[in-house]
Amino acid sequence: IKGGGVIQCSRVMSSQSRILYGRYMRCLTAVSMRFPEALLALTDRVFAMIHTDPRTDDDHVVINNERLIQACVDSGLSPIDARDVVHSVTSKLIKDQLKNMVAEAVSLGAYGAPFIVVDDQVYFGSDRLEQLAFTHGLPWRGPNPVTSHL
Repeated sequence: IKGGGVIQCSRVMSSQSRILYGRYMRCLTAVSMRFPEALLALTDRVFAMIHTDPRTDDDHVVINNERLIQACVDSGLSPIDARDVVHSVTSKLIKDQLKNMVAEAVSLGAYGAPFIVVDDQVYFGSDRLEQLAFTHGLPWRGPNPVTSHL
């Protein structure tokens, strides 16, 4: 499954916020390249950082190198590998890979999240997860995260 997403914000992001959001996307890209087995866990952890972790008094998400390193460790990377991954996010290789992945998603028609491609079939929106399961012969247990295994 390939996924691509576009984060939409209700307010204009400051340049500092754009840098931080770009940093976590590049971190996910670096992990996908070097430690793909940790990508799902790191994606979950980054999602929690953005949507459920405490924010600053002015409602900003706190994403910095220390938190990204800890998220990588929590996702199964060694502390040394986690530091290497986070320090690699400024490299041309990682930036170019993320640009290429975004360009591929856009060429497939991505314009929001979730955007999922399975066997060249595009699915957009969480209301299409049931269709994705049906089309690929997977059981559909509904949107309840306690019982769903999709």
